[in-house]
Amino acid sequence: MPLNLASPGILVKEIDLTAGRVDPTSAAIGAIVGPFEKGPVNEPVLVTNEQGLLDNFGDPHATDKQYETWLVASSYLAYGGPLQVVRSDSSNLKNAASGGLDGSNISQVKISSYDDYVNNGYDENTLATASIVSSNPGGWANGIKVGVIDSKADQIFSGVSTAFDGAVGLNQYVGYGVTQSLDGRVIIGSGSTSLVEHSLGTGAYLKGMITEVGTGQISVKVLSTVSAAGTVANVDYQQGGVYEFKAGQ
Repeated sequence: MPLNLASPGILVKEIDLTAGRVDPTSAAIGAIVGPFEKGPVNEPVLVTNEQGLLDNFGDPHATDKQYETWLVASSYLAYGGPLQVVRSDSSNLKNAASGGLDGSNISQVKISSYDDYVNNGYDENTLATASIVSSNPGGWANGIKVGVIDSKADQIFSGVSTAFDGAVGLNQYVGYGVTQSLDGRVIIGSGSTSLVEHSLGTGAYLKGMITEVGTGQISVKVLSTVSAAGTVANVDYQQGGVYEFKAGQ
């Protein structure tokens, strides 16, 4: 709407600048499938930025032209918004794994994702062909070193005769139970002490298991106490405390 003013040569106009404007939207989510370096297979993962793409699916590589899909995904994240990313499957994909419990070849292990791990029952059943497996397939896990520290033994007793039976191997005795009376042992409480018999009864004992037999020594894992009434309670090993096997008792 033009306005004519008294001053000569001045003209005021009202112009609508909203025409042609593009409003960005965050409701649109893209999707892409490709042969990424790592990540769960055949499962969509919502990625919101390039760092998330790196963390979940690894770096771009020339293998299978992974970089092409990776760069497309990266560009969309930079200008388009969130992205559902799916790593495609292949018959050549295998998981990195450590040696099997039975010494078998572990080269054919394949677990696509955590859901695949659960669906195959590996969370409840031991996989005989491998003791440690990468979370998803790909060469990204090759060369990773894993250290396992277990609680195989709490105490090692030396000077013990291990000639139990010359006709069988010593390993036969792994898993055997070991017990020792708790009578007379003192429980140290907050500002007071008491005898084990006061809480567990006379005749209570400590129970353990042989985990290894060597030459002149055995290794024992502390498991539980058994009260005079037969009640079993799991306990943790206490060096120098009540819940350990004592020499000479």
